Amino acid sequence: MFSTTIRDNIAFYKRDTELPTVEKAAKQAQIYGSIAELPESFDTRLGERGVTLSGGQRQRTGLARGLIKDAPVLIMDDSVSAVDAVTEKRIIDGIRKARKGKTTIIIAHRISALKHADEIVVMDEGRIVQRGTHLELLAQAGLYATLHAIQEEGGREDAEPTAR
Repeated sequence: MFSTTIRDNIAFYKRDTELPTVEKAAKQAQIYGSIAELPESFDTRLGERGVTLSGGQRQRTGLARGLIKDAPVLIMDDSVSAVDAVTEKRIIDGIRKARKGKTTIIIAHRISALKHADEIVVMDEGRIVQRGTHLELLAQAGLYATLHAIQEEGGREDAEPTAR
């Protein structure tokens, strides 16, 4: 984030982007509502490195910046890690719709952010250890199924706490 307006931060790729386009990207990234609540909305100036925003708001603002460029390839590196599960689902669903026919690479630790991908590549210590769809990987005895079980158990209210 840069010490300028939130609008300029989102439209960084092309500064003369019209406000409706900036707003559309903000809606796709699920940050629009938060921006609308700021004192000057899209004209609110951000502090250095976006300190006036929460971690999740900075992530979603950065995502809006990536979406506004509409590049043929978008790489998202853990870009939904600081948001709740409901917001994550909305973001992923919006990205799937907005980027249909384009390549989107999602790097994530949360399986929920990956399960609808056309292909999932599982890495362990820098090596590819599995590759396939969500259902294919769940059917295999491997790291993906293990991580899925841990994450699913961690999300249940009745799950027993486990030592790690």
